[in-house]
Amino acid sequence: MSGSKPLNKVNLFGGFDCFLYLCVQTFAQYFFGRYNQSLYMKHYDYLIVGSGLFGATFAYFAAKAGKKCLVIDKRSKLGGNVYCENIEGINVHKYGAHIFHTNNKKVWDFVNSLVPFNRYTNSPIANYKGELYNLPFNMNTFRQMWGVTTPQEAKARIEEQKAEAVAALCGRTERYLRWKACRIQVLRYGSRDRESDADVE
Repeated sequence: MSGSKPLNKVNLFGGFDCFLYLCVQTFAQYFFGRYNQSLYMKHYDYLIVGSGLFGATFAYFAAKAGKKCLVIDKRSKLGGNVYCENIEGINVHKYGAHIFHTNNKKVWDFVNSLVPFNRYTNSPIANYKGELYNLPFNMNTFRQMWGVTTPQEAKARIEEQKAEAVAALCGRTERYLRWKACRIQVLRYGSRDRESDADVE
């Protein structure tokens, strides 16, 4: 226990001295604890937990309004998950890739007044059988796959594929599909579900 060492030392003085020492120690801890707490409550208007986008933005505007803020974070860096680390001139997203985008000019002007933003367009592609397709799916993707040029044509093709998928089930139930998935799991990982062949309708 954390209090065992002081008690062992005090016991050398005898019973009354021990009692007196403990009284003084307890009073000092209570008084100075309350005193420090009152100073803390008077000094800060806001305690902000987390220095991510919300916490940092709130603290920024609160400070501009004349308020005093204490921002605490479990990490030693500011910015939360959008923190970047500069490695050999490259901004590395330490906690995962992040992209900030907005069509609100006021918001855009605000964030750029704090830190310069890199011009970036998110345009991932997928390589399927040697062909490159835009992701996430958009009209350009559908045009590449099916040759369609309007949302209505794309929707019609999607409905066709849904109907083909349902027909391919040949009336098999959802229970069968769960069993089939279970069989694949057995083949891949060696584990087995409670359902057996007899359970399939």
